[in-house]
Amino acid sequence: MGPNPLETLMIFFAMSKEQIDGDLASIPKNLPPTTECIKAHGLLPLDVQTPDSAALFYHNQMIQGHALQQLTNLSEDERLYLAALPAQLIADQACEVAMETGELSELARKMDEIEKCQGLAPHEYWPARQGPPRLRATPRPGR
Repeated sequence: MGPNPLETLMIFFAMSKEQIDGDLASIPKNLPPTTECIKAHGLLPLDVQTPDSAALFYHNQMIQGHALQQLTNLSEDERLYLAALPAQLIADQACEVAMETGELSELARKMDEIEKCQGLAPHEYWPARQGPPRLRATPRPGR
């Protein structure tokens, strides 16, 4: 089991603007060490990773993505991919956390319960606006 995703995201999003600005300003001399930190963290077994190390991993990936945007020997598509990838990983982690906690978790649980009670198999869904009439949402005005 890896580091707690919620704790990791809280640490990542709490990083100070000064730290981010400082790391961005030092990219030219710090890109190789940043890349090595990313590689080293990726090799760590999940049970050794901590929320702090995972947040720093995300941070370093974002810094590296920014640095790679400056390279002229890569195509625009390659640079965009390398910059977007870490942001996508962080967004995916945030979505997972949202689905496992709070209101989204409760909504997903209720939806799963309804689907099971209605005899749907796992990952089987009704087409939009085709479910049982009593379970359809009331349309909002203007829709």
